[in-house]
Amino acid sequence: MFQKEFEDFSKIIEDKIKNSKNIGIYFDSDADGCSAAALLVIYLLKKFNKYPVLVSCYHDVDNKLIDSTNDLIFVLDAQPKKFDSDNIIIIDHHLIQKTPKKSFLFNPLIHDKNLYIATSCLVYNILDKLIDMSKACWIASIGIKADKSEESCENILKLTYDMYPEFKDIENKLINLTSTSRNIQDASIVVNGLIECYNIGSPSFFGKTVSSAKLLKINKEIEKEIEKVLTDLEKILETKNNVIYKINSRFNIQSIVSNKLSIIYPSKNIIVCNSGSNKKIMYLELRSKEDELLERLCVRLKDLVEDIGGHKKAFGFSITKEKFPEIVNYFKNAL
Repeated sequence: MFQKEFEDFSKIIEDKIKNSKNIGIYFDSDADGCSAAALLVIYLLKKFNKYPVLVSCYHDVDNKLIDSTNDLIFVLDAQPKKFDSDNIIIIDHHLIQKTPKKSFLFNPLIHDKNLYIATSCLVYNILDKLIDMSKACWIASIGIKADKSEESCENILKLTYDMYPEFKDIENKLINLTSTSRNIQDASIVVNGLIECYNIGSPSFFGKTVSSAKLLKINKEIEKEIEKVLTDLEKILETKNNVIYKINSRFNIQSIVSNKLSIIYPSKNIIVCNSGSNKKIMYLELRSKEDELLERLCVRLKDLVEDIGGHKKAFGFSITKEKFPEIVNYFKNAL
């Protein structure tokens, strides 16, 4: 599947890199996005001896791109709404909100809206057309497993289990530790941790290298923070279909909190808003029982949100803080 498309896109990437001095990788700060970014960094180092600028994004890729001075920009596991330029390469698997006119986009949903292939799998297959990426298959597998994309990426998982038998015993630990990326402001520490272990030669060292060891410490802090926040939740709104909670945390734990609340309210849309991690921007995470809610919100909230993305029943978005009352009012009246 997509072998010709992978090959064609790999040529675009190689040509662009050859003609670029300053490269930036803007990646979604979840396990899949971090794994995809690590794979691309490994390729850049092996083939061109270039280390890019790493910028992790949490529903704010457009805001982060404003300050970019890179002459080549990769956007992984996310898609900008406002930026469109021939120096931007996008590899993503989420709902396509806007088809770019100038940027180079690789997204399997262009061909089939029901396809679900993790971004780390896409990046691996594209780069593997240029150099042998097999020793990094375990990094792709972390993103694949974390994003529950096993069915469409069986070949990479099989290769991982064959090359690294230890992976099966530690994969849950690897996924959980890599997923810490979602809760911190700068997820480049996760990318660097993956690269360190790749250089050593085994995924079993993840948690023992300089960068990945720091993640263990951060992870313990986050667990304490989640416990504290859950005992001090502020409910803003409850209607027939929606419940909105507001939290204040320096960590991006709204995703974890929304997951826990969705168990308490299985029949409602859960919105958790975090006002503490940024002075101007508020991050919101939504869990829904409706498959089509994301598509509807992308249209209806386009003038309110800064960025929005995710999957059918689990997604997030960001807003400027002054627009928070409008968002509350929308969920109070519109759904």
